[in-house]
Amino acid sequence: MTNTNNDVIEVDDSTWEQIVEKEDMPVVVFFYQPECPHCSLIYPHFRKYAQKYSKSCKFIRIDIVSNQWTASRYEILATPTFKFFCQGNPIKEEVGVVDPQHLEESIESFIKYGKECSSKRTVVFSEISPYE
Repeated sequence: MTNTNNDVIEVDDSTWEQIVEKEDMPVVVFFYQPECPHCSLIYPHFRKYAQKYSKSCKFIRIDIVSNQWTASRYEILATPTFKFFCQGNPIKEEVGVVDPQHLEESIESFIKYGKECSSKRTVVFSEISPYE
């Protein structure tokens, strides 16, 4: 785990659970690829929001090329992807280069309503196996 620019924390497969899933504070995760030009375009805005909202929310970034286990677990199919976690539960996502203003509005709404959204969901359990 490394801090990039003091407010965005870089995680990997080995630190994911502790930093994201066990966090009580709301978490916004930026899934990226190092060679993704769209990720490079939106990252300065993400970093700015991390600094602005650091008292209310954690901002995390993870390289899906080096951390394929986590990317696969959360079905990341494109970058950039932003996933919003509340009490370890993913409750929202934005995929692609979203308008920076829209991303900020999503972050503000998430901070305000995230815990409520997380508590008002029904988990679906399925046991689908091709071997049955």
